[in-house]
Amino acid sequence: MRGLIFTQFIEMVENHYSTDMVDDIIEDANLPSMGAYTAVSNYDHMELHHLGVALANRTGQSEQEILIEYGAYVFAPLYEHYQRLFQPKENAIEFLLAVDSNIHKEMRKLYPEATLPDIQCELKDGKLYMEYTSERHFADLVKGLIIGCGHYFGQTLEIETEILNKGHARYIVQEKV
Repeated sequence: MRGLIFTQFIEMVENHYSTDMVDDIIEDANLPSMGAYTAVSNYDHMELHHLGVALANRTGQSEQEILIEYGAYVFAPLYEHYQRLFQPKENAIEFLLAVDSNIHKEMRKLYPEATLPDIQCELKDGKLYMEYTSERHFADLVKGLIIGCGHYFGQTLEIETEILNKGHARYIVQEKV
């Protein structure tokens, strides 16, 4: 998993909690990398789970809540960092429709070794139906990314989520009016 995901997680913890909390969760998580992340390197995705669990234990939240919070936080920095890979979009639904067919396609060209999730989308009756499948089990992070996408485009999204298992989820997304 790209180091940018980890550096942004650390930044979120610093901004929402404290630098002391960063040190605490890195120590609690007992990470192979020891929390020394660079944006351009790759790390085992399980380290993000371990950091999420450590932060959940320290804050009393669930790992699910932490990953949703992080997904909402990290959308804007990821969008800004990778926007050169895709055509600008007018709204959140338009962006989400293009994730797998456009954005992931471009990511695969840049990072052929990357293991990206499968995201299938269909727009029907004004609702976006998304299906997420990944061996990395980040369905809650994806829900947060959807929320963050809405925030980025100035939209409030209504999201119905069905977690089929940690690596497979369905979302029904529509703009709340």
